[in-house]
Amino acid sequence: MGYWTTARDGTSFALDLHADGTPLTWGDGPADLMDDALRQIVEVFKDDIGRPPSLEELIAGLRFSAFALEEDGDLTNPQAAAAGKKN
Repeated sequence: MGYWTTARDGTSFALDLHADGTPLTWGDGPADLMDDALRQIVEVFKDDIGRPPSLEELIAGLRFSAFALEEDGDLTNPQAAAAGKKN
């Protein structure tokens, strides 16, 4: 399974950079996991409120959940790396 550079809008093989100059990266393994998770989220949305989520709701939900990982130090923080700080 491979990894590639990506853009903030999700375009594959494009080049957007983090604040520290490293490229945004995505890969087959994470994409497969995300596909499965999104399908499950769509089904829960339909069961609970009778409709699928909008793209905006999915993005907001990802940010909501990702913030907890960031606070726990489980995500890379390129801004801190660019400033010479850990994580």
